Amino acid sequence: MMFSSHSLRAGLQVAISTAVLAIALRTWLVMGLIEPVVVAGSSMAPTLRGDHVTVRCPLCQHEFEVGAEFAEQRDELLCSVCRTRVSMVGLTKKGGDRLWIDRTAFSMRRPYRWELVVTRCPVDGQLCVKRIVGLPGETVTIKQGDVWVDGRRVVKRLEQQRRLRQAVFCRSELRDWWQPAPESSWKKDQGRWRSTGADSGWLTYMLPEGLPLTDDIAYNASLSRRLSLVSDWMLSCKVSVQGKGELMLRVDGGAQTWDVTIRPSNGQLQLSSDDKVVQVSRILPSTTNRLLTGEVLLELSTFDRRLLLALDGKVVWTYSLQEEETQLGIKQPVALAGRRMDLTLRELTLYRDVYFSKQPVGVKQVETLVSLEANEYYLLGDNPPVSLDSRVWGPVSGTLFMGRPWATP
Repeated sequence: MMFSSHSLRAGLQVAISTAVLAIALRTWLVMGLIEPVVVAGSSMAPTLRGDHVTVRCPLCQHEFEVGAEFAEQRDELLCSVCRTRVSMVGLTKKGGDRLWIDRTAFSMRRPYRWELVVTRCPVDGQLCVKRIVGLPGETVTIKQGDVWVDGRRVVKRLEQQRRLRQAVFCRSELRDWWQPAPESSWKKDQGRWRSTGADSGWLTYMLPEGLPLTDDIAYNASLSRRLSLVSDWMLSCKVSVQGKGELMLRVDGGAQTWDVTIRPSNGQLQLSSDDKVVQVSRILPSTTNRLLTGEVLLELSTFDRRLLLALDGKVVWTYSLQEEETQLGIKQPVALAGRRMDLTLRELTLYRDVYFSKQPVGVKQVETLVSLEANEYYLLGDNPPVSLDSRVWGPVSGTLFMGRPWATP
């Protein structure tokens, strides 16, 4: 078999390129850029999980995950949906999430607030993942479950709310937290709620056993602690309408009830309270056309004392709530209704914001007001009751940052 000089050169170039690529890949693997790092512990749950078990309720078939360190402490737990006792004996432990570290993430830019960072722990030098909440030059404190910077509550954008939101309760085969009002026209069929006719009546989210919304998390199932009441939640659902009537959303702020009325036919959005109109605004025709001609993702939230409404990922309206207009201990956070239209809802899900406690369980004294110097950051975990972070460590130097995780919120 004969080979031309051209084919030999081409083959040699391919061999050299392959060798160079192999060396580069090996270097990246050693650096942790490509080689997966396994998450240990529960400080970032449910965003990132360490060793855990999956629990399935034998009655309602609801599945939920529990951190291995908590599962090992109990022989049985209560199902978060139907309150049935579920055995923990014989469950198979699953390994922690695997992630990749992008070591180049902060070489060309500074870290953003609310993004995840892989850092060396300032106490023992171990790798850990936390969320950045305070930036250099800021004064940070934790109050009312929120992050405050320079004396003002930090207000999250929609994409940031999505990163931090945590599902309150999942659907099960025997229980639905959405309850139609008596004599309403709401019917559930194949996972969809439908109403037809003049007035649908209210479809209300009802928390189990009349309990208020708290920062409870099934992942910490056997952790003994005092739960905190939560007022920040988000409704997410797919909506389709037919007709020229109104889509209504009722928001329970605790101290005050708000009605958000959307009129797709003329693009009007109205906010009222106690039958008094507070604000009227307009929605772009392109958005109302999508609502009238197809299915739209609707998101309504009260994160950080602000009402926010988004359709198909675009924020169409916001309204700032005063402190005296909100109250903890909400039991029926949101309801939906239709007037003079046919309405179909699916994938109804209620989320809550992360409630940042002042200190993790078992830690009695922490700095409540921290001033950050140049290249210092304030880091928190997504599972505040168990996370060791800047509430304990204080500021973390940016020189300890290793990069950011790939393909994570």
